[in-house]
Amino acid sequence: MPDYIDLEVETGEEGRGPWKECIAMVQHLGGKVIASYHDFQKTPSIEEGEEILDRLSSYPVEVVKMAVMPRTKEDVLNAMLSGRRWKDRHGKTELIVMSMGEMGRASRVLGDLSGSAYSFVCRCLLPLHRDSGKSGSTSLLSGNSEERTVWRSSVLWGAESPPWHRESRHFPAKNFLRWMLFWRRSSMPIFAFFHKYGEERFRKEEAKLLHTLSSEKMILSPGGGVVLREENRKQLKEHFFTIYLRVRPETVVERLSKGENVRPLLQGKMNRQAIGEMMAERSALYEETADYILDGDGKSVEDCVEELRRVLQENGMLLP
Repeated sequence: MPDYIDLEVETGEEGRGPWKECIAMVQHLGGKVIASYHDFQKTPSIEEGEEILDRLSSYPVEVVKMAVMPRTKEDVLNAMLSGRRWKDRHGKTELIVMSMGEMGRASRVLGDLSGSAYSFVCRCLLPLHRDSGKSGSTSLLSGNSEERTVWRSSVLWGAESPPWHRESRHFPAKNFLRWMLFWRRSSMPIFAFFHKYGEERFRKEEAKLLHTLSSEKMILSPGGGVVLREENRKQLKEHFFTIYLRVRPETVVERLSKGENVRPLLQGKMNRQAIGEMMAERSALYEETADYILDGDGKSVEDCVEELRRVLQENGMLLP
């Protein structure tokens, strides 16, 4: 049973019976209930906000919550002041009041001023990761942010045949990270999988695997085509710190010419034009999804590793 269940209850006079039954069921099972109200269009006046909180507290719940959308900075202050006034009159009931969106951020940081006992916070498992606004889906409702953590694994990718595989040995186990390649989770090499089942089946399996791995701690090296699906890009943005190794098509041709080419999509297309067209199709998607772009041309593997190590340490992905 979760500690809390958040229910957007009926605040009018009618239709309250089913909500009361639901609240009683949750509490009977050992949970606590947050009776909540949301307005995604506007912010009520201070007096209206207090009335809304009064109606929410008429339910037998442990916490009441009001989340509203500001149109002006004054709206943010009004939401906080309505919470402060209500809390001063109802000291025993826990309160959550927040103003939504970028404009309302102050209300979520300074909740103690409005009487709010909880807020939505994001913390990293290791040194604090400044997330540039991409952690909305990993926010936690928490009264004690020091006890709740969020982990974002790392993704390393680039055009065909970047040297990530060779660089894996440079990231030791002491950093609590596990190197993972997609083909190590498959019962056969990727080339054989493509030959037997085709690209569409591979992309579906790739998407399923990415979803499964999103909650694990690792450095992940997917194939370059993983960005072609929107669902994959969403997973990568929400759950991973992604690094794009950017190189010229000529560099890719040079690297592939030194070894056996087992990339199914490049069979019979080992030339600068074909590779350049593929990279042009994907480059915007790489840049859209990446948290950091590492330009690899003219750099040795060792130079790339040192830059990677620095970036991952700065963003809380590796221990110093």
